[in-house]
Amino acid sequence: ATAAHFEIAADGNITLDAAGDIALEAGGNDVTIEAASVEISNDGGGQAPYLKLLNANADADGPFIQFFKSADGADGDSLGKIVFKGDDEGGGDAGYGQIQCLIADATPGEEAGKLQLKAAQFNHTLTVGLELDGDTNVSGEVDVNIAAGSGSTTTIAGGLVVTTGRSVNVASE
Repeated sequence: ATAAHFEIAADGNITLDAAGDIALEAGGNDVTIEAASVEISNDGGGQAPYLKLLNANADADGPFIQFFKSADGADGDSLGKIVFKGDDEGGGDAGYGQIQCLIADATPGEEAGKLQLKAAQFNHTLTVGLELDGDTNVSGEVDVNIAAGSGSTTTIAGGLVVTTGRSVNVASE
C-alpha cells in the first residue's frame, strides 16, 4: 500500500549483502541512524573509504556537516571534534591530530565559541597549536593564539600586515 511501513525486529545482527550497490531513498528527506557508532571500512586500498556530500542544486549554498549538542550548554563544553588516529610503526594506536569546537560562553545573548586545532607532540600528547577564541564580551572580536610554548616556531610566508596596536616582542637568542 502507499502508506506501508517496513520494520525488521531482530534478536541478532542484520546483514545486507548485495552484489551491487545499496541505495536508501527517503521521500521525507531524512534517514535517521540511532547507534553509538557508525563504521565505514574498505580494505581495497587507494583513497577509500571516503564520505561524499553532493549538492546538485544550482544555488549559492553547499553541503555541510553539522555537530549539534542538544543539552543545556555550559562554558567549556565540547560541541564536537574530528579525531585523526593511526597506527605507529610498532602497530600501536596513536592520536596524531584533532579539530575541536568548545563553548567559550554559553550565556544567552553572549554566546561565543572556541575552535582548536591540535597536533600530537613526541609523547602522543595532543597540544593546541592554533586556537580561535570568540570574545565573550565584545561583538566582532576573535582572538587567535598560535603555537604552543616558547620553543615553537611560527613561520609566515609572504608579508605580515598589522592594522592596529603594533607590538613586537623579540626574545634574545
